[in-house]
Amino acid sequence: MVREAATQHLADAGAVALDPLLSVANGEHPEPADRASWILQRYSRSRDSELAFAALERLAQLKNAPSIAAKADAELAERALAVCQQRLTALGADVTVTIGQESVQSVVPMVFVRLGERWRGTPEDLRPLTKLKLQRFFRLEGSRINDDVVKMFAEKEKLAVLHLFNTSATPASIDVVKQKHPDAKLFVRNAAMLGVGGDTHASGVLVHEVPQGSGAATAGILPGDIITALDGQKIPDFDRLTAHIAQHQPGDKVEVAILRNEEVKKVTVVLGKRPENEQ
Repeated sequence: MVREAATQHLADAGAVALDPLLSVANGEHPEPADRASWILQRYSRSRDSELAFAALERLAQLKNAPSIAAKADAELAERALAVCQQRLTALGADVTVTIGQESVQSVVPMVFVRLGERWRGTPEDLRPLTKLKLQRFFRLEGSRINDDVVKMFAEKEKLAVLHLFNTSATPASIDVVKQKHPDAKLFVRNAAMLGVGGDTHASGVLVHEVPQGSGAATAGILPGDIITALDGQKIPDFDRLTAHIAQHQPGDKVEVAILRNEEVKKVTVVLGKRPENEQ
């Protein structure tokens, strides 16, 4: 009876009991540890969202119950996304989790954040996006997405894809993120379009597609060419190529250096306009 009464007392104690419970749960005595873990799990199902979240944080730190800790960590990550979405929506952002194209073969859950005229937050308000543990695929849209916002994603523990549409991001911020996440795919797509599909190559960008009628096709760029520089600036990968093109407007002329049959050739391309509905 004494044990049951003590357990019930702890179960009713609320937030002040969380840290003592965690200490007992990580202790060397199995029976008290199990009771403490049980109480923390009970708190994690509380209608008090703050108490439930705090209990999950303690459960994620359990040393003697890895399965419970892993489950709590996953639930924390899900709740963090919901809290982030609520906070950004309250500041005027459009936030959805949608299906994005990772590659030709696969689609993935992607966090889509659009900052339009209703946005009244600051770049710092977007930092929680970089703290989301389970999310690795992002699409950000809007001119308020600037270098300060993009550079935050260098802090992301794991990043697979960052798509930037109609933003004010510059190649400098892409460099910062790529230095931390060299294998992540970054694309910057604004109004201007070069008109090539390609992949990163040791010497730049290997062109594998040139749509008929595009600026690149008109200038004579062919599949198999390797783009090595744009306006005299070395292009190390496809990510940086998109970032540099995004700094221009449709109708601008750019000088493209290509490597064809081991010979360097320079062509002038008049940039086209990207279709408004292109994803």
